[in-house]
Amino acid sequence: MRAVFCLTCILAAFVGRDTLAFVPNKEVTIASRLVNEKVRIQPLSQVGNVGFSFRKTTKVASAQFPTKIAMASGVEEDDRSMDNFQINPLFAALWAGFFLFGVVQTAGEGVGAGTPSGDLIQIYAANPAKPDLNELFVTVFNLLGLAPLAAASLIMPSAKFQKLSATPFLFASAAFGYGALGPYMATRAPVTNVNQSDLGWFTRNVLENKLFSGALVLLGASIYAPLVGPMVADAQSVLNGFGDLTSQAAIALVSSCDLAIITLTLSILVAEDMETRGIEDKNTITAVSASTLLLPIVGAILYCAVRPSLSEGE
Repeated sequence: MRAVFCLTCILAAFVGRDTLAFVPNKEVTIASRLVNEKVRIQPLSQVGNVGFSFRKTTKVASAQFPTKIAMASGVEEDDRSMDNFQINPLFAALWAGFFLFGVVQTAGEGVGAGTPSGDLIQIYAANPAKPDLNELFVTVFNLLGLAPLAAASLIMPSAKFQKLSATPFLFASAAFGYGALGPYMATRAPVTNVNQSDLGWFTRNVLENKLFSGALVLLGASIYAPLVGPMVADAQSVLNGFGDLTSQAAIALVSSCDLAIITLTLSILVAEDMETRGIEDKNTITAVSASTLLLPIVGAILYCAVRPSLSEGE
């Protein structure tokens, strides 16, 4: 079921990205003729081993639409081009590993009421505000609900330059975590040449708004707050209880892995975002992005709350 949902999101993203291509233009008449397709394969010595890069260029000078497919280690066109289609090996491997891990864990336990995971969900649903569960597990579970907003704050500024639409994946990640976000990250190309004129209304007025980021920081603090008291009083008991939970319920173990992968992903996005905003010192970038790992999800949100604004552009 999870695989079907993720596939649906991928198809929706393609449709959302290319819908305008099917809108007729009454000012242009295209005669029926054979489409000219050209395939260019670079010499073997120029082909990198970092993944594949597919690029399509369309020129409305005639009824011919050349399509170029290249396997290369670098990108010749502007890195802001929406026609770049790359596979990121790191994010693709993380998604494949996480997906298989989740399938194996779920298959071993089973699905539905009566399973340890089913019982956990029922307990949480009975009292979401204060569930009678291990405090560390509750914190992990709630942070995953905040993760899509943190990811959106870092992904959306350059979203218009990506081949896939980010919106379906971000929405789906609220339910499926990196299982839904992974396919988008695996095909996302880093873009650091972005200015305010490139932003959509929601990104410019909400995600880039310091008040919004500040509200997310407060929300994140409220998620961590219930964990502080028990950890101070008896940290060993909390950790032991969490360990027992992850060994019994697949959802606890998978959720923990999900949080770790998303936190790593956000850290990498923070480094890219800093370059986008004109920060060039590599040591500073490394230090700030690494520091976000210390406070999962909220560390990235704290960065968003204090990051410099994008340049105005032309």
